[in-house]
Amino acid sequence: MDEFADATAGETLWVAEGAAGEILAFASVWREPGLWFLHNLFVAPERQNRGIGRALLTALLGRVGRPVELKADIANAIARRFYTSFGFRVVEQGAARPLPWIKMRLD
Repeated sequence: MDEFADATAGETLWVAEGAAGEILAFASVWREPGLWFLHNLFVAPERQNRGIGRALLTALLGRVGRPVELKADIANAIARRFYTSFGFRVVEQGAARPLPWIKMRLD
């Protein structure tokens, strides 16, 4: 838990909870001059493909300004399709270790 707190320090957190208060998904964003950066979007594996991530991102995008940027592993076709369905487009590619990445942007 300390690693998560350290990795998201200073970020705004968004959480989707179940009826019993369990965390189903979370997202974190930080503000940079002139844009928002989506640092994390995670849905519990047993809760994926139920629209929870889509609902969480929709709520988040309804509250933050534009543009919004994010990075994803270049090989993650599911993430690319998901973010593209919201209007994100690839604006940059890189080859940092351990995996090549893409930067996507929603204006």
